[in-house]
Formats: sequence, C-alpha cells, structure tokens
Amino acid sequence: MSDLYEIESSRIALDRSARPDVKAFARQMIKDHQKTTEELKSMLGSLNEPTTLPAKLDALFQILIDDLKGASNKNFDHRYVAQQQEVHGVAITLVKHYRDHGDNSALRELCKLALPVLEHHRHMADEMAKAA
Repeated sequence: MSDLYEIESSRIALDRSARPDVKAFARQMIKDHQKTTEELKSMLGSLNEPTTLPAKLDALFQILIDDLKGASNKNFDHRYVAQQQEVHGVAITLVKHYRDHGDNSALRELCKLALPVLEHHRHMADEMAKAA
C-alpha cells in the first residue's frame, strides 16, 4: 500500500513541485518503490497461498493524496515533504517490526533489504525539510 502511495504522490510532485531537489527525490521514490513492488510481487508468487497486492489506495492513503492535490502551489512542497517524512517513519517502524517478528522468512529478508532504502528516503526527506 505504501508503494502505491509513494508512486502516486511522487508523480504528483513531479508535476507540481517548484523545487529541483523535491523533483529529484520524487523521481527516486518512483524508481525505488516500483522496484520494491516488483520484488514483493516476485516473492508473493513463490508462496504456497496465493496473495495479491492491493490495486488501489486505502482510505488513509487516499486522504493524503487528496491533501496533496488540494494543496496550493505555495504550500505543495511543504505538504509533500512532510507527508514523506511521516509515511517513511511509519514504514520504517513496520518493516523493522516484521523483520524482527514476522512469520515468513522470505518477507523478513525483503524487509532487511528494504530497511536501509527506507531509512535513506527518510533522511532525504528530513534534509529537504531543513532546506525549505
């Protein structure tokens, strides 16, 4: 779900952002989160029980997207960066928890690989917030 949000919110940022650093970050989010989605799809295909990824955002993530779409041009970059900080913070917490306590070894391994990427994304978002 967070990959869907990251990709959609970052596409909006590519269209609406006035800051080159935010646009570069958005391009990186699209690339990295498309990659993790593909890795997750591949891993899910190897499970005994068929599992599919969500095709659309849940209500919470849709609220965030709607908030971005409704942001004024003046406030867009601030909202996008703040959302990125928050969403990556939550993702880091969830991934760490599953890495340490999850019941699927393949998914735990994926969490181990994804965690440094998510932490780097959070750091990038924090740096953009300081630069604003």
